[in-house]
Amino acid sequence: MKKPFKIGLLFLISMLFFTMLPTSVCQAASASVTVNGGSAINIGSGQSGSASITIGSISGFTEGNGVGGFTINLSWDPSVINVTSINAQSLPGFSITPGSPSGGSVKVSGHSSTSLITSTTNIASIQFDAIGAPGSSTNIEVSIISFGDKDGNPVAVNVAGSNVTILQQHTLTMAVSGQGNTSPSIGNHTYNQGQNVNISASPSSGWRFDHWEGEVTNPNSASTTVAITGDKTVTAVFVQIPTYTLSIAVNGEGTVNPAPGNYTIQENETVNLSATPADGWRFVSWTGGVTDPNSATTTVIMNANKNITANFAPRDSFTLTINIEGSGSTNPAEGTHTFSRDAEVEVTAIPAQGYKFDSWVGDVSDPNSATTTVVIDDDKEITARFVEIPVHTLTIEVNGNGTTEPAPGTHEYLEGTEVTITAIPADGHRFTGWTGDVAEADSATTTITITANKTVTANFVEGPPPPPQFTSIEVLLTTRNEAVVTWSTDLPAAGKVIYWAEGSSQKETPLETDISTRHVVLLEDLEPGKTYNYSTGY
Repeated sequence: MKKPFKIGLLFLISMLFFTMLPTSVCQAASASVTVNGGSAINIGSGQSGSASITIGSISGFTEGNGVGGFTINLSWDPSVINVTSINAQSLPGFSITPGSPSGGSVKVSGHSSTSLITSTTNIASIQFDAIGAPGSSTNIEVSIISFGDKDGNPVAVNVAGSNVTILQQHTLTMAVSGQGNTSPSIGNHTYNQGQNVNISASPSSGWRFDHWEGEVTNPNSASTTVAITGDKTVTAVFVQIPTYTLSIAVNGEGTVNPAPGNYTIQENETVNLSATPADGWRFVSWTGGVTDPNSATTTVIMNANKNITANFAPRDSFTLTINIEGSGSTNPAEGTHTFSRDAEVEVTAIPAQGYKFDSWVGDVSDPNSATTTVVIDDDKEITARFVEIPVHTLTIEVNGNGTTEPAPGTHEYLEGTEVTITAIPADGHRFTGWTGDVAEADSATTTITITANKTVTANFVEGPPPPPQFTSIEVLLTTRNEAVVTWSTDLPAAGKVIYWAEGSSQKETPLETDISTRHVVLLEDLEPGKTYNYSTGY
């Protein structure tokens, strides 16, 4: 009786465990992942390879849940590949521990410390050497030992292994005929069955690629491919490029590029030519097989020996280009003009208001003259330079009683202006002189040249003006009965002359009607043979 009771008790405990377990399974029942052993691998015998182990296609986890731990087993055929190492991926907060490969299998375990796997993650990689015979293959199988979420609840897992196939290897022999190089380099190279290999041919200087010999995709292209279906030999065939002689000469005066002489040029090469006439000459044409004989810049294609001549002739006319700097105009007008060879052209620079001519820049006869000439013996360019005239002040002051013309005060004038100034004394006063940079300081009417800011003062004192001083008195007989007396005074006055002969009464000329410092008086009714005395007055 006791034995059945014990069995029933065990059964009851088992049932209790069974009824509790689905609660946890339900929490992760909708979650699923895929463990992928990597894509198919084709590899040659003796070569090394690798396969990545990935957890992916993760779905169905509730928020905050994910893969919390796993143990998987990887297995393979050790006669086909020799696994040399298992490298675990370093993941923050998730520890992955691979075992040691043994007998064609290895275990890989992982568990969460602080993080979960919630997206596609590479967990490990297998490094191996291909040791099987060509044509052999093996699967890297993935089997699940355990796989759970953060609480240890099981998760549905799909697995996908990786197939490794050992391929037959063949030799590709690269060779050349002529002079040049290939890629891959000349010699023997090993490739897997079915591989497409890019090849290219590079000729040496003076040679050109002609064709490939052997099984290539495009035998006429320097860059092509070879399909590795067995041992193959391909040869890049290079042929020497023929050369021709290019002879260049000049007729007239000018230069060419390349310079006159003989050159050895490869067949079909295009040579650039340019002709530059000397001063006073013009390019006419090319003689020989050039592309455009009427263009100073052209080409020649070297498909035979070529004799090329650049022809130049003297020019009949030239251009004169006139420019303006500053404000003003020129004659001829600003611009480009054409004149006959050796013509002498007169050019004039005309400043605008407030400007003055400064100089000519260029090949003119006199660069400092506003009007000068240019000899047209070549294309020429000249520039008329104008500069702004500075403005200065003239300050007129009065010392004493009187005024001036211009009136006392400050006036503005362009530099170089000659200003006439007059001092006018008040009644009962007289002018005594100018203070300042004037032409004649003692003359009531004088001039001042404006070269900078200047100040002048008209000085007056009380009293009548002093009598004028007489200078430069001369007598000129004009006829037998007339004479002219001339003189100068330092002050403006109206003059007259008193004259008489010995034993005769005095005669007096009328007082001059104009007040001036220069006097001319006519003496009339003179008797020939007599000596006359005279005096000047005012």
